Amino acid sequence: LERAGQLQPLGQISVADGQSPEEPYLYGITNSHAIYTPTVPRGITRIDLVTQEISEVIQFHDDEDFHLAANIPGTNILCGIREKDGSSFIDGYDLCMHYWCNPVERNAITICSDFNNTVSLEMAGDKLLTYCSISYPVYTRLNMPPIHTPEIPLPDGLKPESLSRYPGVIADAHMLLSANNGDGTFSPVVIDIAKEKMHCYDPIKAEALIPFRIMEPSPENPNSLQCKGGYIVSRANGGDTQFCLWDTTAGNLKEPFATYPNAVRSAAMYYSKDGQTRKLYVQFAGYREGDFIETYDFQTKEWRMFMFYVPFAEILLAR
Repeated sequence: LERAGQLQPLGQISVADGQSPEEPYLYGITNSHAIYTPTVPRGITRIDLVTQEISEVIQFHDDEDFHLAANIPGTNILCGIREKDGSSFIDGYDLCMHYWCNPVERNAITICSDFNNTVSLEMAGDKLLTYCSISYPVYTRLNMPPIHTPEIPLPDGLKPESLSRYPGVIADAHMLLSANNGDGTFSPVVIDIAKEKMHCYDPIKAEALIPFRIMEPSPENPNSLQCKGGYIVSRANGGDTQFCLWDTTAGNLKEPFATYPNAVRSAAMYYSKDGQTRKLYVQFAGYREGDFIETYDFQTKEWRMFMFYVPFAEILLAR
C-alpha cells in the first residue's frame, strides 16, 4: 500500500505460486500418540526427500491434536481428524497457504485412502458403518455425495472405536483396516466395497497391525502400476516385524516380502511417475535417542537409512 508517497507493508503471503510441488515431501505428524512429545512440540514437520532438510510447518496448541492424516496428490492438503477445545472433527491443513481450510463436523471413526481418494468411516446406526469422501474441500457436480449411502453391518463383537488407532488403505476394491483388540492382539478388518460387507479376521499377536499400500507392476501390463494393500505386523524391538500383502480372495496375509528387527510406527509409499523408483518409507522404533526412518527399495529389495532421531507418530508423503 502506498500512502503519502511511502510504501507500507500489508502482510505476508505464505505461498509462492499456489501450485502443488511436482515431487512430494515427507511429512511427520507429532501428536498425542508420539512417544517423545515431552521434549518435542506437537505439530507438522516437512522433510525434503533429496536434501533431508527439515522445516516446521505448524505447531499445535496445547488443546489441539491431529491424527490419522492422509493426502490426495495434487491438493497439497493434509486431511485427518483434528481435536480442539474438546471437540473432534474432520479438517484439512493447506500446506501452500498454511491454514486449516475445511472443518467438517462429522463423527469419524478413522480415515481410509488410496492414491486418488480419501474417505472418512462413520457410524450410520448402532451396528451400521458408512463412509463419505472427504477428498474435496468444496462439493461440485462431479463430486457430490452419491445418492446411495453405503450401510455396512459391523461384525459381531467388533467395537467401532477399535478401528481408530491407524488409518486404513483402499486397494483392490477393498478397504483394509486394523482393529485393536486391547489384549496385545490386532485383527485385520476388510471391507468389500462392492458387496458392502465387512469381515473381521482372526487376531494376530503384535505390537501393532498397520495397513499400508504399495504400487507394483501389473501382471497384465508390466509398464503400468497397480495399487496393492497389506499389513505391517509390527513386533517389539528384537522381534520379527513382517511386511505382508493381503490376499483379498483367500482372506489372509501373504508371505512377507520384507522383514525388520524393530517395531514400526508408520509407513508411506513413494513411486515416481515413470514407475522406475518405488520405495517404502518406514519409521521404526528406536531406543534412547528417538526413532529412525529407513527406505525399502522394491527394485533392489534392500533397506537403506534415511534419517535418525525423529519424534513422529505418523509419516506420510504429500504434494
